[in-house]
Amino acid sequence: CVGFFQIQAGAVVPRALDPIGFDQPPRWPGYGWAVGHMHRGDVVLTNGYYPTRSVPGYGANLVAPAWPDASLDEDVRNRRLAAVRTYLDPESTRAERAAIVRRYDVRWLLLSRDQRVPSEAVVVGWSPRTGEVLARVGGPASAGGPASAGGPAGPDGPKGALRDGSTPTNAPLIG
Repeated sequence: CVGFFQIQAGAVVPRALDPIGFDQPPRWPGYGWAVGHMHRGDVVLTNGYYPTRSVPGYGANLVAPAWPDASLDEDVRNRRLAAVRTYLDPESTRAERAAIVRRYDVRWLLLSRDQRVPSEAVVVGWSPRTGEVLARVGGPASAGGPASAGGPAGPDGPKGALRDGSTPTNAPLIG
């Protein structure tokens, strides 16, 4: 019982109140600085470990999910992962990047400090903690607002449907 307490104590005892020096869990970066610019349902292109696991919790959708998704065929997931790699490849052309932005309705890039910002992207924020950069691409952000659960149908069908006929990852399948 004492061993369990020691192992778990670092997760609940703040450092300032820790007289023993329990091991503390890693502090994940917050993404409030980035998602404050986004609207619920906006599509984000990123390949960073932390943002792919954190940003969907704020209501944004990813081009490619961090984990396999039962609602997404594996071949579709692999195509999306390949699209993210292609977009972020320094050798990709502007036309290749534009095609990916159109296909997946990408509105935002969340780039690590070592990834270059494409010339067509507009930087709107950065994290002083991690050096990550948020850039806008693909035209204006959706008009729904952060509290909006949906929006009007677009030229390609209802909001939430992608041009490839699938649903954005992390988007609700019902509603």
